[in-house]
Amino acid sequence: MHPALRLSNLSRLPPAMKRAALAACSTERSAQDLGRLRAFLPTSTDEQKRWMLPAFYFNLNPDDIPAEHGFDPETMSPVTESAIERAWSSLQSFYIIDFPLGIGTDTWPRVWKWYQFFHLFHGHLQGLSPIRLPESPLSVDLLMFSGTFNDDEPSYTLIKSTPGFWFMLGETWLHLTRSVDALKRDIIFGDLSGFIQAPEAVEPDNLAEIIEGVGGTLHELARVATLYLSLLVPTSPALTNLLTVQFVVSVLEFFKAIDPSLDERKGSSLRLGPFGIALISQNVVRALTDAICALTRSLIQGGDSLAMDGTAEIIRQIFNLLAIILVKSPGYQGLQMALKAGVLTAVATCMQLPAPLPPSLQQCMNHWAGVILPKHLVHHGVLTALGPALEVIADLVHTDAFRRSEAYEKWATFDSLARERLQILESRSSVETSSFRACDNLQCLKIQTKTSFERCSRFLSFYYCCRACQVTDWNAGHRDACASYGTLYLSEASKFHVPTRDRGFFRAFMNHDYRKAKITLLQEELLFRRAYPGEPYFLLYDYTNTVVNIHPQSVNITEPTDLAGVEWRDIISRVARSGGRMRLDVMVFSLADGLHWLAVPLRRSTSRVNATLGRLASELPNDPRMWDLRYVTETIASLAFPAELETH
Repeated sequence: MHPALRLSNLSRLPPAMKRAALAACSTERSAQDLGRLRAFLPTSTDEQKRWMLPAFYFNLNPDDIPAEHGFDPETMSPVTESAIERAWSSLQSFYIIDFPLGIGTDTWPRVWKWYQFFHLFHGHLQGLSPIRLPESPLSVDLLMFSGTFNDDEPSYTLIKSTPGFWFMLGETWLHLTRSVDALKRDIIFGDLSGFIQAPEAVEPDNLAEIIEGVGGTLHELARVATLYLSLLVPTSPALTNLLTVQFVVSVLEFFKAIDPSLDERKGSSLRLGPFGIALISQNVVRALTDAICALTRSLIQGGDSLAMDGTAEIIRQIFNLLAIILVKSPGYQGLQMALKAGVLTAVATCMQLPAPLPPSLQQCMNHWAGVILPKHLVHHGVLTALGPALEVIADLVHTDAFRRSEAYEKWATFDSLARERLQILESRSSVETSSFRACDNLQCLKIQTKTSFERCSRFLSFYYCCRACQVTDWNAGHRDACASYGTLYLSEASKFHVPTRDRGFFRAFMNHDYRKAKITLLQEELLFRRAYPGEPYFLLYDYTNTVVNIHPQSVNITEPTDLAGVEWRDIISRVARSGGRMRLDVMVFSLADGLHWLAVPLRRSTSRVNATLGRLASELPNDPRMWDLRYVTETIASLAFPAELETH
């Protein structure tokens, strides 16, 4: 037994306190005796309170706990009633006494056993004189009591290894997302943070208890954790403080411990784990973005004091966690929510923080401006949210401090591309080539407005101007290949479930990039045909980096494996059978599970471009120095602005 719990310590109390304490420990003790001792607590010194501990400990005797089975509050004996009342009073006293180090291994077992009893029966014990049901669950006080031992390793270890403790913590966590005493907020959140950050929290049995406590499912845990994160950071202009930063850290560590795919330090999984997916479903993107915005606001207004306490490093961690979620399926679509929540404001703010910016945060800003933001500019939904977000930060990005940022050049490249894509998005309401289709009957290939066509009803991948063309194409081979479509062809049947607006936008900006680089691309096609006579090829539109890279590529490449199989071979076959009126274009961009390839053939109303390139390639001398560059240039220019229609 810890020395502080010995009954001999009662003799150190002043006479009046001593008499009350001895009476509370006598064989004839009553709840009233213990109540008289408790009455001294508000005016006692910390030392006197510790001398009272043996009396409260004595009245928490676990042998006095009624057996759960058969216990009836209506018929309990006076002895049992007295024991329950005294135990309740002792628990309430324990919660307000500053314990000496090392006492937890003795006090915790008694506290826990009595807590379990009161947790089970407290609703039936309201008639007992000292028992008043608090507004918050009993577990809130127990959590704060448990947290007082965080510097007492043996006691803390005992608490964390107690069966049922983590279930209690889960119940308490759930309650705190609904209601929290403002006066106790920092204490409660601090105690909770200490436990969820402990390695024991994510041990399988303990994590199962937490999940059961918050509602029984991983999604409920994700909901509670996300709500808790939202509670931690102020949404008003108020500044965050050091405690808030520490609380946020505990949540981030909890996320990463449960789902290693969220941890930048562990592995390189292409997909989020079950908990990461559950977090997304509970709008964690918004919560993380709000946290970034609150912390950056505090950093810019708080000066060096907040920079010194590690706020900048926490901002970096949240940015990185958000980036991981955004680039891993199915989280990549979350950038739209992040933009609406103000993530662009946070990026722009961090980029112009006073020098020297911590290297890790600077690297993070380079990554966001140079990779995360640009790579999502292929998505229609991202662009719709990006326009208003850019307007919000218009003043922020036109300052000398912003232009001095190390990430400014990357930002400028992103900004230029973003505005170009936004212009394409805005112009899509007008009639343009991306609104046209070509009949997929290779003997027809008529180009007209999309509304003039009907789709193949089986896999929704091909368009026909009339029933006769569909029958002709079906008999010409589509019957055998139709079922293979759904991976490469840009259509509603794609297994990637590309939304209609995204499909239209893909065609629009791909067509825009083609037109913008048309002369250069025709020159590259000519050079490819000269270098590889008769070799089938396609134009690859590489969107995996900030600026698109378009170049000819042989269809006989062995990598990637995506460009293989029945569908790929049928697409190549159709190009070959088109009589030069169809060119294969392929776009590639990054998604969570790797690179995503989409075939988007270019259709022309005549074969003039293909025939002219073929003739020119065969006519040119082997020695480029002998070429008539003026003739080549004029011929290419005549092909760049043809009279015939063409569309992706």
